[in-house]
Amino acid sequence: MNEQILFTILEPHRCSISQNSNFLSEDNEIFKFVQNNSADLKSGIKMLNDGEVDLLALPAYLIIGELENINSKNCEVLGAKFPRRPNSVLVSDNKLYFQPKSAIIIADSELVRRQLIRVRPDILVKTPSEISNFYEIKIPKNIDQIPYWLEELCEAGKIDGFVIPRTIFDTLNLKLRRHSLLSEPQELGDPYFLPSPLSDLLVFISRRRFPPSISKKICELEGNTNLWVQTRVLNELGTEMMKYLGIEVRHRQVKSLLRQSDDERDPIIGEACIGPDGEILEDEVHIEIRMEVISFDGKRTLSIQRITPYSGYDFKIMSTVLDWKKMVDTMTRKIQKDNPKDNDESAFLVLEE
Repeated sequence: MNEQILFTILEPHRCSISQNSNFLSEDNEIFKFVQNNSADLKSGIKMLNDGEVDLLALPAYLIIGELENINSKNCEVLGAKFPRRPNSVLVSDNKLYFQPKSAIIIADSELVRRQLIRVRPDILVKTPSEISNFYEIKIPKNIDQIPYWLEELCEAGKIDGFVIPRTIFDTLNLKLRRHSLLSEPQELGDPYFLPSPLSDLLVFISRRRFPPSISKKICELEGNTNLWVQTRVLNELGTEMMKYLGIEVRHRQVKSLLRQSDDERDPIIGEACIGPDGEILEDEVHIEIRMEVISFDGKRTLSIQRITPYSGYDFKIMSTVLDWKKMVDTMTRKIQKDNPKDNDESAFLVLEE
């Protein structure tokens, strides 16, 4: 092929696309990388319109609230790549269960802090700024140096560990051990940690009429499903819920679901693989969506899990999203008084202290 596809990467801080996403593993001779010193979506769209590049790769969270602007610039979102490492890791000498009482763990994510408190309510989970103010020490201005700064605090005994995304950890040379915070517990009853919305989800933007034969090589069906589902969840709940929401969307094979149903003794999972006539849908891929919201103190969790066949999934997923929105609105709404003399009652699920 004589002509090459010019592409660039929008890679903000705390993102590691180039190191962790070999999204051009096929037909590398077709693509040519163009250096881009800006991580701004506006500059990336301008490069597309000016013909400097043909393809733009960027983290999915950058397009939230920008789809209308992207479409108005004669560009479109081609699809996405399935997240390879959406989970976070605890960087510490000890696992979460073996942390001492009143251990200090640093986590920048609001969702992760609540998940940690849910598992270990006896530990202290703080943000980097809070620990900086407590010890009266400055946070490094370079955000890429913060993990090394936190590691120094661990070695000095001022904190017991910290949590960072797995994609960030893989690019660093930290000396402390890591412990993955996985969405699937290894043993029944073990804690689980759903990732934040759009974690490690890579999307591609191009000008309109990009060749479908090439877009099929770089985009993945499961990645497209992730992008479609998660953007609709955020559209219904609002972007202000992103910091509270844990979500996982993935394709599941029937054999895997039946095995899980048997291991966990959960007949509902098995029933999702059975058709209306009672036959097992062996040949059809299923979509599993799991979502949760946790109260500020980690004591209450609202969650939902739905499994549906891939065929016609859009209507069923939208029904799930609407059900989830109604659940969240109901559980976070203040309880109405039955009598004017009754005391005020807070919501079942309190998101802010």
